[in-house]
Amino acid sequence: MSPKNTNEQILVVDDDEAIRWTLREAVQSWGFATVEAGSTAEAIKQFHAELPAAVLLDIDLPDGSGLDVLREIKREHPEAIVIMITGNVQVDNTISALRGGAYDFIGKPINLEELRVTLRNAIEARQLRREVEQVRKERAREFNFKQIVGESPAMKKMLSLAAKVAESEVSSVLLQGESGTGKDLVAKAIHYGSQRSEGPFVAVNCAALPATLIESELFGYEKGAFTDAKARKEGLFEQAEGGTLLLDEIGELELSLREFENGDWLSLKPPPAWPPPRPPFWLRARLACARCQPGVE
Repeated sequence: MSPKNTNEQILVVDDDEAIRWTLREAVQSWGFATVEAGSTAEAIKQFHAELPAAVLLDIDLPDGSGLDVLREIKREHPEAIVIMITGNVQVDNTISALRGGAYDFIGKPINLEELRVTLRNAIEARQLRREVEQVRKERAREFNFKQIVGESPAMKKMLSLAAKVAESEVSSVLLQGESGTGKDLVAKAIHYGSQRSEGPFVAVNCAALPATLIESELFGYEKGAFTDAKARKEGLFEQAEGGTLLLDEIGELELSLREFENGDWLSLKPPPAWPPPRPPFWLRARLACARCQPGVE
């Protein structure tokens, strides 16, 4: 870690002053500022005052357990990074800490290199989550119903219906319209306006899929399914897990999509000739289909 991290603080909580000194020197050498606490009460007070980037938290404190501090921190700040440290590693404590939301658990004597890597990974994971969340917010702003321009009564009626679909638990949507009328924009607006917005939005142009590749693209394949299948490949249905799959130009799709159940879950069965045989698999996703002409219903 480099000095560029000096604007972020790490809260070091341990009742042993010598250990706090060791951790303070190490953490500062990794480019972070530090604040310290020697008790549960002081730890909670310092956390609320400083809102540090991460907490190095001893379990055994003179006025209580670090697990209580962990629960208090996670209750108000679920995203907080807390790394538990103890000289008495017990299975029950480890399980309680991890179930309570601790990022990791490190025993004493502390391996500083292990701690450095753990802390670095935790900070980078937090930054990645923030970046992903920012991208999602930007996508939601970019692809919302307000960005779709239309003043005709028919357009207003369609947008009103699409907004209701986004808020509902409807698992499949068919969008019909002439080429260039923005069916993909409506599909994205439905996705980012729904509870599935945190899941992936996967789109595929069915007209661009060669007939010989349709099955493998949609359903994936297992290792050894054919000569060049050296590893398992996820199909688009699986990639869209928890989100939305848009099958654009579905009228060009010859493959029969089978057993779409009512509700939010879909049971998908590859065609009987699919090698090797695969059992049905379950996934949670919304299926959006767009077409310019009559095709698959």
